[in-house]
Amino acid sequence: MEISDIRPGVVLDASLWSEPFRVDKVKSLSGGYVRLIGSLIHSGEHIDAILDQDEFAHLEKSLLETRFDAPPRDVFLALEAKRYRYAALYDPLLAMNISKVDPLPHQIEAVYGYI
Repeated sequence: MEISDIRPGVVLDASLWSEPFRVDKVKSLSGGYVRLIGSLIHSGEHIDAILDQDEFAHLEKSLLETRFDAPPRDVFLALEAKRYRYAALYDPLLAMNISKVDPLPHQIEAVYGYI
């Protein structure tokens, strides 16, 4: 693999890391070394590595596939979970707003003001 093949955003597979690595910056150094800066895909761990030519030759581009064959119910549940996770950040009275009960003002104050 040539250094010109690696650009920011490319995902690499290597035995150096336990998971795929997304490149943010690549720089050629003197003496045949290459500096890679980026992060691991799943854990988000920051990586700043200097590789020699032998290590650099063992890098492979990883192909990330997007699949659209999940059951619709699973997709719906995943989207709803995401929506509820973020809704609680913006609506502190979320539990009350999605319930079928209309509380009185003193009940709202008791539950959300004191508890």
